[in-house]
Amino acid sequence: MKTAKELGIAPTQRRNIAKLTLFVKDAVPPPKFNIKTYHSGNNDEPSEATYECGTTACFCGYAPLAGIEPKKYEYWFDYAKRTMTQNLHNGVWNLLFNDDHKNSKTAAVRRGAYFLMNGLPEDANLCTWEAPKSFKPDWEAIKSILA
Repeated sequence: MKTAKELGIAPTQRRNIAKLTLFVKDAVPPPKFNIKTYHSGNNDEPSEATYECGTTACFCGYAPLAGIEPKKYEYWFDYAKRTMTQNLHNGVWNLLFNDDHKNSKTAAVRRGAYFLMNGLPEDANLCTWEAPKSFKPDWEAIKSILA
């Protein structure tokens, strides 16, 4: 397993992944989660206003509502790289946000929690990898990342 630190993920980015994971777990109803698509007036730029109407979003798409601020005119990939992954080619994007994963809020939250607790799985197809059924997230430990 490669840890967030080994992958070059900054402490702020790790906190953002924790913030997003907890927000989606606690505040997003399953019918409003869709990893295959997000709906907005402009699909290229993240903004909190995009989802005020209550449409669906993917895991990364909920980050602005979780309080992870986008920059004006920042594109999604740039936003994710700046706020959570450091490098779109380090595997974290595929593990957390790839649209080939199971289309499930619970599965996305478990992948986020697994990464925070264990790092990046090795020897896995990160575009489709899911946390093992035996994995039990330690939500208190994940909340402590925000401190």
